[in-house]
Amino acid sequence: MDKPTAAQEKKFWEGYGLVHIDNLVPLEVANSCEAMALDKPISGWYKPNYKKATSELVSFRVVPKIDLNNLFKYAVPKYIDGIKAGVSANYIGNAYARLFERWQKELFLTDWEDPALALFWVLDKVREDSNGTAKTTQ
Repeated sequence: MDKPTAAQEKKFWEGYGLVHIDNLVPLEVANSCEAMALDKPISGWYKPNYKKATSELVSFRVVPKIDLNNLFKYAVPKYIDGIKAGVSANYIGNAYARLFERWQKELFLTDWEDPALALFWVLDKVREDSNGTAKTTQ
C-alpha cells in the first residue's frame, strides 16, 4: 500500500477530531511567541478540548506526521471514544483487541515497511465504515 495523499491525511485527521485552521494571522505574527501568549489562533492543526473550552496546538502549520506516537495520541483514543457511549469496560477492551487484531492482520498480510502506515490505513477504514461509506480512501 502507498502513503496517503495530502488530501487523505487531512480527511483522516479531521475525521479523528483535529481541526485545521489556516490563514488567520500573518506569518510573522504566527511565528511570534506573542501570538501564543495572547491565545490568538494561529495557522495549524488543533485538538479541541471541549471540557475546558480550549484547544491544544497539535502540529504547527503542517498536517500532523503519520507516526505511531500521533496515531496513539490522537486517533486511537478518538476511535475508542466513539465506542464508549453506554458500553461496559469489557466491551471497550474488546474494541482495543479488535483494532489491534486488524492492525496485526494488515501488517502480516501486506508487506509494510512502516507499521504506522498499516495502522493509519486500518483506522482510516474504520473511520470510513463508521461514516456509512464502507470503503477506504486508498
